[in-house]
Amino acid sequence: SRSDQRPLRSAAAFALGVVGGDAAVARLVELVDDAAADVRYNAAVGLARQGQEAAWPPLEEMLALPDVVPGEGDQRAQAERYRRAMVVVNALKGVTLLVDATRQPPPATVTKLVAALADDPVSDVRAGALALARRIDRLDAGG
Repeated sequence: SRSDQRPLRSAAAFALGVVGGDAAVARLVELVDDAAADVRYNAAVGLARQGQEAAWPPLEEMLALPDVVPGEGDQRAQAERYRRAMVVVNALKGVTLLVDATRQPPPATVTKLVAALADDPVSDVRAGALALARRIDRLDAGG
């Protein structure tokens, strides 16, 4: 997790989130400030998996990523749209994990982002956002 190589830090952040424990959580808290987005994002989902509220800021960052609308035949933009969709879907899963672990609704900014994603042009993002919004509504209603 301390490598100069971004792919190694990213993989380590993922693994630490799965393994858990106090030392792993402490390192994940450091990794949510990493310069590389994929490292921050893996650390955020790992922290969410461990029920740690330090995951909220990077999860919010992930949920706020704007859609990329590719032009016809623009393979690079299509790949970027796919990557963004996967990041947002993973953020939605992270929010779900954290909500389930804490039994508390997310911060208002996260709830607003989730609500906005219900109209996302990518169907997987829309479906995840709608399911999460229903879960949050049930929590708010005491269920």
